[in-house]
Amino acid sequence: MQLTFERDSVCAGDDVMAPNTVHIGFDSAPLISELFAHDGPVKDYLPSVSASRTLWSAHIGAEHIANLCFSYMLSRSLDVTLLVSDRLLSSENIWFTYLGQEKVAQR
Repeated sequence: MQLTFERDSVCAGDDVMAPNTVHIGFDSAPLISELFAHDGPVKDYLPSVSASRTLWSAHIGAEHIANLCFSYMLSRSLDVTLLVSDRLLSSENIWFTYLGQEKVAQR
């Protein structure tokens, strides 16, 4: 099965790559939680912003399914708050809305 990830751009230079669409194949329907797992596809999909954590919301259609905080500076950490019960996904489009950045103190 295939999911389509799409996201907002995070800066003017990122607009060059717009519409930022990626198709990701799975052997079978994944759980929502699998998308956001430590080794899941979302971590490789979201862009990094130097010295910042980027804040995102994830949506399936009109349904807001998760809030995310992604940091490249902190070992590519992805903190996720699921807002829905975990379930298997059918072929879907997942949209990531860019909410902003939080600066990370450099050591």
